Amino acid sequence: MSNTVQRAVNGAPASLPSAFRPAKLQAVPAQPTASDQNNTAAPATPERSLAEEAARVSLQTATEVLAKHPTFAARISVAEFAEIIGLALRDTVDQFKRTAGERGPEWMLRYGCPEWCVTDHTRENDPSWHQGPTIGFDAPTHQAAPDETPEVAVAARINRVTSDAEVFGIKTEVWLDLGDDTYEMDLAETDRFIDRMERFLPRLRVLRDQLAEYTVDDRPADPDAVARWRVETNERIARNDAERAATGNGEVAQ
Repeated sequence: MSNTVQRAVNGAPASLPSAFRPAKLQAVPAQPTASDQNNTAAPATPERSLAEEAARVSLQTATEVLAKHPTFAARISVAEFAEIIGLALRDTVDQFKRTAGERGPEWMLRYGCPEWCVTDHTRENDPSWHQGPTIGFDAPTHQAAPDETPEVAVAARINRVTSDAEVFGIKTEVWLDLGDDTYEMDLAETDRFIDRMERFLPRLRVLRDQLAEYTVDDRPADPDAVARWRVETNERIARNDAERAATGNGEVAQ
């Protein structure tokens, strides 16, 4: 990814305004076209077709948005903005993953895939990495809009690395995502995590029951009082800023 695009991604808001949201993907064929075994090109698949459609939509959306917003267009090219939109659409494309077993023996032979692998090796540079379907659940405190990707609280998947297997062997693990951290767990470590989660859940249910008891006296905020507080706070900040400007030394006059 270019530095310009990376800076744009880092500085972008969590969700784009509606004017910047990409158009919907068009339908793609439900079945892949059979490939010639003697053809070294990547086989045609629904995922590949959808990826091409996502690229088309990204470019179309970027062109339309930048045409309407010349100030923004002066800071980023159509290609760079299309790449940003494409990153958002990739999650949509990934929802259409199939296992290598479902793709068939030709795919498994071509990329050395175990039957449970859902990695689209037509888009991945390293065929020695294989991942299974991701399981998980959304964060209970984050309510995503219909056109937003929900925030994930916990996710896990099988990951296998076969790079230089004759030297480094083959390593298969569960990769567990908790917040910004990923834990790479072997079988024993996975068993320990499951055991601790099973012991944790009853204690969490106890906390839930305590919460139900302790929130009896809770009450919602007073909208009128909140509005007055905000007005008074803003007025106080404005007065302090004016006094600092008047003194010329950045201090509030006493």
